[in-house]
Amino acid sequence: MNKRFRIGATAAVLTSVVCSATIPPAVAADRAATRLGTQLPASIDQLRLPQPMSMTADRSIIDPALLTATGRQDVLVRLRSPSVARQASRSPAAQQSHKAKLKNEQSAFFTRTQKKIPGAKMLSSTQVVLNGVFMQVDAAMIDELAADPDVERI
Repeated sequence: MNKRFRIGATAAVLTSVVCSATIPPAVAADRAATRLGTQLPASIDQLRLPQPMSMTADRSIIDPALLTATGRQDVLVRLRSPSVARQASRSPAAQQSHKAKLKNEQSAFFTRTQKKIPGAKMLSSTQVVLNGVFMQVDAAMIDELAADPDVERI
């Protein structure tokens, strides 16, 4: 009987905690409005970004000639990871390993690009002198291409 009492008491406590934790929508909206008007603590306020982040393309990474282009364009997309030539290690094994890593990154980039830009076509790629992918895309989709976080320059 003592065990039943403990189970019943535990259930009652849990029920009261769950019921007290739910806040009616009107109260929650009122609290949100109050929070919007309050100052953030200094430790958090100093972490605030100067402007909100967005996933729009940084047009400065696009060659100016492509900004006004129309139709299908052949482009070189330079990716952020350093090429084999810019890698710190000079041993042949490390260079081969880095080249394989870049090929995988380029493949993943192209797979993402095909989902966003179905008509995109990979013409070629390079890993040694620079980390880049030669592509053919519709000029109207270059902003979409530039929005990828791995793209350094088009």
